[in-house]
Amino acid sequence: MEFKFLYQKPALGYMCPESVFFFYYTVAKGELEGESVIYEWNEEIEKFLSNRGADIAPCSIEEIPSEFKDGVMRFEKFDNEGKAEALIRHLRNAFAHYRIGENDDSFKMEDFNKQNQRTMIGKIRGDDLKQLCYLLLKQGEKYNENRNIL
Repeated sequence: MEFKFLYQKPALGYMCPESVFFFYYTVAKGELEGESVIYEWNEEIEKFLSNRGADIAPCSIEEIPSEFKDGVMRFEKFDNEGKAEALIRHLRNAFAHYRIGENDDSFKMEDFNKQNQRTMIGKIRGDDLKQLCYLLLKQGEKYNENRNIL
């Protein structure tokens, strides 16, 4: 029996093991396991993004750029979800569908819907994206502590 494996470089680049671990255990795992998570796009998030010079915002699907731009992320948000929830959904999808990669000190990522329309595109510094995700997840921990769930 002969095995022929063809491996193509991922479209957006590779990810180091530490980043794979981060996206799996921090961004995707809870959502995939159906955990109830609370996210809020609040003043703390806005201040963090402003201080980092990161331009992360929802927009209509028609307004999503076709090219990556340093420090910019645009994503589609459904009417029944918050900005933070939409962002996490797109990050999870980009990771799950191998549409995220590390380039220099940034993550390039994109997401597509079933009609193959781009629903998210971004190129954000890795440290900024990770810290943003930790800030969002910390909100859920505070919420659960306040409700004596933890």
